[in-house]
Amino acid sequence: MKKTGWRDAKVSTFGNIPAGAYVCEIKSVTDVPDREYLLIEYDIAEGDYIGCFSERAERWDSWPSSGKMYWSYKQTALGMFKARIQAVERSNAGYTFNDDENTLVGKRVGLVLCEEEYRNNNGGISTRIKADRAIPVEDAPKTAAPAVKRLKGEDGLQAGVFTEISDTEDPPF
Repeated sequence: MKKTGWRDAKVSTFGNIPAGAYVCEIKSVTDVPDREYLLIEYDIAEGDYIGCFSERAERWDSWPSSGKMYWSYKQTALGMFKARIQAVERSNAGYTFNDDENTLVGKRVGLVLCEEEYRNNNGGISTRIKADRAIPVEDAPKTAAPAVKRLKGEDGLQAGVFTEISDTEDPPF
């Protein structure tokens, strides 16, 4: 093998990161007003997996779905939206959300990432990492990794819980 300098290379975090709570930074926010949600793209901001979603985006020329969250602001979801906004406000001293989604870019927030099963294109079961909930940054170190969300039901899917979304589809709410 030719000499490549691999010993001096930064270890890649391209593989799946483990479930757990992470300090993250919001990288971009897109409002989808006709569907009443914000598409949040985030990345890990501290620890062993810092920048892992940016690394994937650079390789794939698009932000990976595991680094995205959909924050619905429909009337039926305002309580959850408020909890997420409060987590961002508590994580960024002096910041108050003013209904301008662009002010969220660059803000830190704790995100609890869970591992969930899904039915893959071959009909088998695979797992992926998805953001489960937002928490204040200060709570991330003391928040345990959630249990794996397992598929249930005769067809392997628990209705309404694990709907796979491609990067070109709208979220199922």
